Amino acid sequence: MEHKNDSSKDHGNGHNKVYVIVVNGREKEWNKKEISFKEVVILAFGSYQENNRTCYTVTYTRGNNHKPQGSMNVS
Repeated sequence: MEHKNDSSKDHGNGHNKVYVIVVNGREKEWNKKEISFKEVVILAFGSYQENNRTCYTVTYTRGNNHKPQGSMNVS
């Protein structure tokens, strides 16, 4: 997942920003300031399956100041 710096859009009054993030090489619009691990997986694959046979890893860049890049997995 990559967050594009210049990609937030304000639709009107400043409260309805749409963020464009790149998931698996495709631009996706997101309307919240934060996104969870599970929400990224759903954007990428259409669903989230919690079982012992499926493992998801999310790698990101351009994160917030405290964690500008890294990877996450379910703990």
